[in-house]
This record gives sequence, structure tokens and C-alpha cells, in this order.
Amino acid sequence: MSVLSRYLTTVNVEYLDATAFLVANLYDNNGHLADQVIKPHIDVEASVKELQELAKTYNQAYFEAWTSSTELFAAFLQTPGIGGQFKHRHNTVDTLYAIKQHEDIIRELYDVKLKPVLPKWKQWLINKLTKLKERLENE
Repeated sequence: MSVLSRYLTTVNVEYLDATAFLVANLYDNNGHLADQVIKPHIDVEASVKELQELAKTYNQAYFEAWTSSTELFAAFLQTPGIGGQFKHRHNTVDTLYAIKQHEDIIRELYDVKLKPVLPKWKQWLINKLTKLKERLENE
């Protein structure tokens, strides 16, 4: 009796600043990381197609996909060959670790600029000056 062996993919949409990325980690039958994909997230349909292409690369007609994204989970339920499971964030946190681990390369590759964070006092001052400017322009 043969046992159906399916690869496991953890997949989420992760953000680097305000830019969304599809992050997928593919694990083989032994639980070892076989592949990792990090691409700009276009939409859910494109993400599902990307996962199907990844599965084809490894000759997997069926695979399990764990996600913490409701949109991805809903798409997995409608797609044959993907055994989608909605998991708690701590079960799919490896996607966040992946994007953090490769943050510098991703920023360079996709031209994601680091947004400077202003101190609170500067932001407060900017807001007050903007309101004063608007008030003076209205008079």
C-alpha cells in the first residue's frame, strides 16, 4: 500500500514597508526546506498560479498549503490539487522570518526604499505648521 506523500508549503503575503510580497516556503517529505519564493504580490490569482508552477517544478500534483491569509485560504479551497489549511500565525511565521532574513536583497532587487521614521516631536511640529499654513491661506 503506497502512502500519498504531499509537499507542504507555508505561504503568506508579507509586507516590507508598504510593499506586499508573496512568500512561499516549500518543504519536502522529510520536512526540509526544498525551495523558497519571494515575489511581489500582484493578486490572489497570480499567487495561486505561482504556487502551482512551484509544485510542477517538483513534480507534485497535490500539495498542502498552510496560510494565515483568509484571501489565500479562500482561493486554495477553490483550487484542485491544493490542500489549503488556515493556520494560526505562529504556524506560518517562517514566511515572516524569510522576508526579514532577505530584506536587504529584496530592497535592492525590487527597489523598495526604506522609509525614514520621523521622531514624534518633528511630526507634531509638521502637523501644526501645516494647519497654520492652511489657516493663513484661507484668510
